[in-house]
Amino acid sequence: MRRRAKEASHSRAAVLLPPLALLFFSSAGACGLDLVGTGDGPDDAGPGVSTDAPVDRTTPLVDAGGDGASDFDADDGAVAADAPLKDVATDTTPFDACPVGGCPPAATCRQILATTPPPVTSGLYTVDPDGVGPKAPFQVWCDMTIDGGGWTLIGREISGGMGTFRFLDVDTGNTNAIATGGQSGLIGVRFLGLYTDVWVDWATSYVRFTRPGSFDLFANVVNTAVPLLQTSTNDARLSGWLSSAGGGKLCVATHDNNIKPGDTSWAVVPLDDNNTGCGCNSASWVGRGAYYGGTQSGQTSCNGNGGGWAGVKDTTEPKGGLSQTGDTKLWIR
Repeated sequence: MRRRAKEASHSRAAVLLPPLALLFFSSAGACGLDLVGTGDGPDDAGPGVSTDAPVDRTTPLVDAGGDGASDFDADDGAVAADAPLKDVATDTTPFDACPVGGCPPAATCRQILATTPPPVTSGLYTVDPDGVGPKAPFQVWCDMTIDGGGWTLIGREISGGMGTFRFLDVDTGNTNAIATGGQSGLIGVRFLGLYTDVWVDWATSYVRFTRPGSFDLFANVVNTAVPLLQTSTNDARLSGWLSSAGGGKLCVATHDNNIKPGDTSWAVVPLDDNNTGCGCNSASWVGRGAYYGGTQSGQTSCNGNGGGWAGVKDTTEPKGGLSQTGDTKLWIR
């Protein structure tokens, strides 16, 4: 039974759980998931928010279309404000009783949402992405409300921080501090192949996108032109650029640890932006999109500016050497 759990966990690259995987992570009354979402725990607002009652953001993010849905259609990249980013499976078909010792934890927050009868509140949950692998289960923060819910917090750069997400394959190991807001950190590499959607959340802004299955952000692979299946944002400038270009693409320009652009490490840019001379922009800050800063020393192209998440920037606007006044968070689903 434990081996079957691992197989189910590692089949989550698809949008919906395979039927057998859903059967294994059975519903209440048959297989209680290992949850820790019933005590006090912090939401994105910071430590001290109780999860005894359903937890939501104090200031919900607003979709560019104004209706909480994705801004881009997966088929042609046109604005389609009523098309959701992703549907979330809610199948809770029972299978059989758990073995002695209880059911194993789910691999992601999305699996928890898909196999737990509603209501499912945001909070701290125990997950085990590698199943029977060597890593022990650990706690993550799950957002179960925004854009259908099922989001796993896998990275946090606290206010004023720089460099945490420069190399996306890094595992900082401080899972609890990331979940509770105590430290900056990144654990995305633990979820290789277990997600399709990515959400970057900063201040009151966001950008979300659906990656192609052929490219994983956390696999330490350089690709400066990954077409994104869907992209949405509540930033008016970025939304306009993406719409005019017919969609967006992901630029990942760093390789841990021998490719280190000085200007920008990675970015979400319009399909028609091909400025990659200094990472994900060209010299003199040419390029437009949403950017993460580059390397301060040992850079392999252009000057070393360093920085953190710069947010949405146009041509001539600095994209490196910047940080946010609030936490920047990375989520997967």
